[in-house]
Amino acid sequence: MAQLRSRPTANKSTSASSTPPSSPTHQHDVSPTSDPSSSDEQISRLPSPLDILRLTVGLLILSTALSYFITSDSLTWGYRPPWTQPARIKAWLKVAADVVREYMQKQPSTTSPHMTKVVTS
Repeated sequence: MAQLRSRPTANKSTSASSTPPSSPTHQHDVSPTSDPSSSDEQISRLPSPLDILRLTVGLLILSTALSYFITSDSLTWGYRPPWTQPARIKAWLKVAADVVREYMQKQPSTTSPHMTKVVTS
């Protein structure tokens, strides 16, 4: 018949100052070299930058997915940033082109010697 595993009981005569009795059923003895508080095997408890980045990206993906499924319209909970509006982007590009055109008109026309065409008669 199989042996029953039971909690070892302490003797009444030596209950105060004795060590717990060893039994053959305890197979996972802790050796002194596997102490997690030893300086050789100290494990860092701080999260790595990769873990922080992974958590942040995961939360952003979760937030955008929930926003899309809840609002069925936007990934930003109904907020419309300017960079998602095509009319604003076209206006910015037009302003940028006008600024570049004005800048180019204000510059003196300087040509480098290697760019001039030599005309001989």
